[in-house]
Amino acid sequence: MIRSILARLPGRRYGVLLHSRPLRMSMSIVLLMLSVLFLAEFLGLRGDHRVELRDARALVTQSLAVQLSTLASSNSASTVEQAVAVFVENNDDVTAAALVEADGSILAAYGNRSLLRQVVAESTLTHVSVPIFDDDENWGDVRVIFKSARIWRADLAWFGFVTLSAFAAFWMFFAKALIQLDPGRAVPGRVDSAFNLFSEGVVILDDKLRIVMANSSAALLIGVPSDQLLGQTLDDWPWLEDDDWQAPWETTLHSGLGISDKPVRLRVNADESRLFMISCSLVGGAEESQHGVLVTLDDVTVLEKKNHELANVVRELRLTQDDINAKNRELEVLATRDPLTGLFNRRVLMENLEREFLKASRENTRLSCIMVDIDHFKQVNDAYGHSVGDEVIQAVAGTLNYVCREYDTVGRYGGEEFLMLMPGLSAVEALDVAERIRNAVMEIATLQNVRVSELSASLGVADLSRHASSGPEMVDQADQALYAAKQSGRNRAVVYDPKVVSISATEPAPEIRTSLAASDQMRVYELEALVRQRNSDLSKIRQYDGLTGVPMRALFVQRVDTEIQRASRIQTGIGIMSFELRELSRLLSTFGHAAVDELVIDFVSRLHEGLRSTDLISDITSEHSLSRITNNEFCVMLSDLGEAENAMPVITRLRRLLSEPFQIGDERVYIGANIGIAIYPQSGETAESLLESAGRVRYEAALRPDKVSHSFASEQLDEASRSYIRLEADLHVALKKNELELYFQPKFDLSKRRVTGLEALLRWRHTELGFISPVDFIPVAEANGLIDEIFDFVLASALKQVRLWYALGFDDLCVSINISPVQLRDPLLAGQIVDAVAEAGVGRGSVEIELTETAVIESRECAVSALDRLRDAGIGVSMDDFGTGYTSLALLADLPLDTVKIDRSFVVAMGDSDRSRAIVESIINMAHALDLRVVGEGIETNEQLATLTALGCDEIQGYLISRPLPIDQTTAFLENQREQLLRRRA
Repeated sequence: MIRSILARLPGRRYGVLLHSRPLRMSMSIVLLMLSVLFLAEFLGLRGDHRVELRDARALVTQSLAVQLSTLASSNSASTVEQAVAVFVENNDDVTAAALVEADGSILAAYGNRSLLRQVVAESTLTHVSVPIFDDDENWGDVRVIFKSARIWRADLAWFGFVTLSAFAAFWMFFAKALIQLDPGRAVPGRVDSAFNLFSEGVVILDDKLRIVMANSSAALLIGVPSDQLLGQTLDDWPWLEDDDWQAPWETTLHSGLGISDKPVRLRVNADESRLFMISCSLVGGAEESQHGVLVTLDDVTVLEKKNHELANVVRELRLTQDDINAKNRELEVLATRDPLTGLFNRRVLMENLEREFLKASRENTRLSCIMVDIDHFKQVNDAYGHSVGDEVIQAVAGTLNYVCREYDTVGRYGGEEFLMLMPGLSAVEALDVAERIRNAVMEIATLQNVRVSELSASLGVADLSRHASSGPEMVDQADQALYAAKQSGRNRAVVYDPKVVSISATEPAPEIRTSLAASDQMRVYELEALVRQRNSDLSKIRQYDGLTGVPMRALFVQRVDTEIQRASRIQTGIGIMSFELRELSRLLSTFGHAAVDELVIDFVSRLHEGLRSTDLISDITSEHSLSRITNNEFCVMLSDLGEAENAMPVITRLRRLLSEPFQIGDERVYIGANIGIAIYPQSGETAESLLESAGRVRYEAALRPDKVSHSFASEQLDEASRSYIRLEADLHVALKKNELELYFQPKFDLSKRRVTGLEALLRWRHTELGFISPVDFIPVAEANGLIDEIFDFVLASALKQVRLWYALGFDDLCVSINISPVQLRDPLLAGQIVDAVAEAGVGRGSVEIELTETAVIESRECAVSALDRLRDAGIGVSMDDFGTGYTSLALLADLPLDTVKIDRSFVVAMGDSDRSRAIVESIINMAHALDLRVVGEGIETNEQLATLTALGCDEIQGYLISRPLPIDQTTAFLENQREQLLRRRA
């Protein structure tokens, strides 16, 4: 410690502080004592020395009178004269003496006779007369003249002696005693003389947080001498406090926890402040009344200024770099992109074509290209103007960009022509893409805000199998196929063939397929409309599908309308999920009706298996939650959607199930599916409008490249669903790449005044998004079956760390691990935890399981059974967020618990509400009556700490003690607290 080191410097005496104080205190006490003595003198309590002296002199004179009267009776005058002379000579206080007769005659005298002639009525202090009687007659008297009595000199000498001796005695006493009585002894050792050697401000506070010592550096911060700071508090200093300001020295005093490098600003004047890094450490003896706080204030204003200047330079450099990057991107766009469509320009297209062609030729992989040309584009310009023509080109470009995959290349080849490069696809597979593009282009005129009545495109497809010797030659082949599509009536997609480039898709050549003409397509639409009408009529007659046995459209619509009325009353939402199988017609032509019927049955069964009662699935009938709306449309209704995001887990699970292969005969087939989701009331307020919205967005989902794709009727929900799916996929990756890590938040024991427990908290450091809160990803893990794997990771990591802390000597820590309500339903959970703890070899009481009230209420029987087994194995059980649920006192008494944690909301409300304080007090008293420990959560202020301490809370946890820390920082925190505890005990 500072004091113990500096006080031992050779030849160094006590400092000015300890020596000026004994001097001042000694003088003060002496003056006080003299005042008392003078008062006693004034009141006569000490007695009158003049009276005593006068009586004594009268007694001496009486003795002389007796002697002289005896000698006078013998008529020996000489003897009398001699006796008077001897008396005067032998008494230093006597000036003269005489024997005088009654008539005034002096019979014998010695000394100053003039003084003897004075006659006084009564004896005085200097003139004493004693009469001599003869037979009751006054014969004469004996007169004695004494020297003047100097009583004031004696009094002065007496008071001077008392003053000086008392001052010396008091000074020596205080000089020694103040070393022991000085409040500065809260800090071990002696700082005194060397206190001012430190450039940083050092202040020592007593147990009342008053300043008992301060060095000159600390005094300079306020601009007053250090001795004038004594008795003040640091709270009186002009700190620039934030809303959540908590005095760190008060936290250290109440908790005993050291605080290091807390940034705090101090106002120097009206326009200036300085930044200090404050560190606090508890010092003093074992008794609480002897505690104090050592506070150091390190001025880092200059460093802050330098860092600010450096940050400004870095910011300017970054802005400059951003400007450069933006300019580079603009230049890159200008150099590589078509200004109208934003697609690649022809130069980049040809460069990518050459690169992909060489790569595919070298690696013997597939490569296709599609040439797209807008039909009758000149007529569009002539009829509607060039501005509308530009809108058409932009709309087609957007469609192409949407249909292509992430690694495909799409560009504007020239005018109204576009080129697509598709690695990995054969001509037949590319033709499927071309067909989707052709259909999407036709829909532009009706679904998008483009001012044309109709629109179509012709497409030509070519690939490496056509023996092109170079990339440009393959593009030329696609161009020839495009020409053949135009020649055969436009609105077609044709695959290049060197022999026949205009064969219709209806002809039997397996590698050459073309699209139907527009008139034929319209006929197909009419036929499909008739079929749908026929199906609608049949659904009214037959309520159940004959193939799958599920309810048909009529029942579904009726059920949805009923649920809409209910949702309107209780102000909640419902959802419609519409499914369709992809490429059903191709499957029919390939495998036949019987096989496809089996596939549909399998499809329906898989959907039924993937739907859980916890997914808010509403049954259409007592046996079915799925309905068949049309030949290739199936619907599910979600009810009680408090938030539309609650549908996300259902969608992701069904996407995963439908992505798995189906079995058709001996073959495994990946069929794919499209899903459209509409939410009431945002997407419609009737069953028909919801079905229509779900069908429309299902069609949009079909345009996406995913094998199983979905789309919401709301753009916001659609984006949220994409984020949800990405989050789930990234969570799978995070588990494989060990991106999850444990943080630990200390729990502070208020009676032991040290950290005795830690709560393990999961954190996810995403490579791109940074830290993702457990509030965001734990529900995803629970909904998609990842929670068990995550818990296994948390349990194993926590037990491993407990063993490491044991090795470092922290063998009395209890680590809390949270479990999910979903896990509590697993009857094997308790056994897995017990086995893991036993295998880790940690002691009883080293691990605690935390669960919420909701988890217990939802699975009471499972909870009681699991918790009993955990407690029997020495594993503690804690109920988190106590007070926010509906746990009854009877249930709380029956549960095998060790600890309850008061929810943060009650702790926060204590400061403003006596009712909340009473609730907290009741919870603490009730828990103690049940022999349970109580932990207060979310402690962020010193007032909350003091209140919970006064109410008898056992432990606290919150940012006031420490934020959640990574493992290495947690270990450093524990070691620091142990060192401080050892120093205090020393």
